This record gives sequence, C-alpha cells and structure tokens, in this order.
Amino acid sequence: MYDKFAIDPQASLKPAIELAEINVGIAEKLVQQQAGYVVDMLNASVEHAKLLGGMSDAAAAFEAQQGFARDVGQRFADAAKLQFETLTEAKDATLKLFEGAVQQPLAAKNAPAKKAA
Repeated sequence: MYDKFAIDPQASLKPAIELAEINVGIAEKLVQQQAGYVVDMLNASVEHAKLLGGMSDAAAAFEAQQGFARDVGQRFADAAKLQFETLTEAKDATLKLFEGAVQQPLAAKNAPAKKAA
C-alpha cells in the first residue's frame, strides 16, 4: 500500500484535493450569499427607518413595523433555504467523491489479473 502511495502521490491525493476544492467552492458561495443577505437587510432597514421617520400616526407606524417584521422573516427564510440548498449540494458532491474513491480500489481489486505473456 505504501509503495503505491510513493509511486503516484498525485493519484493517491486526488480525492483529498477534490474535497478541498469542494469545500473552498461552497465556502465562497456561502460567504457571497451571506454578504448579499446583509446588504439586502441593511438597505431594507434604512428604507424602513426613512418610512417610519415620515409617519406621525402611531397606528400606521405599527402596521408598517409589522409589515417590515414579516418581510424580514420571509427574507430570512429565503436565505436559510438557499443556504440549505448550497449545503445539500456540497453534501451530494462529497458523497459522490467518497463513493468514487471507495469504488475505484474495489473495482481494481475485483478486476481479473492480467496474465504476463
């Protein structure tokens, strides 16, 4: 086993390299999603503060506050769904990688040995 690793370290480390690439890609995607969510929430909060600043009726302000709370809740739910989908994508890619890494040695082990001529 050690001799195979020493002969072809690139092939031996390929699953680990691919896993690292999956992790980096998913981390970048999650960071972009979070940054977009934060910017969106900040913009919505500023707009809401401007709206409330121009109101003099307490009942209208209360209704505006309720609407904003519902909107924030929906945005949060949408962001959570998107991140869940992203993490599921990462899980699927990782499972596929591990299945391939496990199947490859098994296939080689079960393959008929070639006879030397």
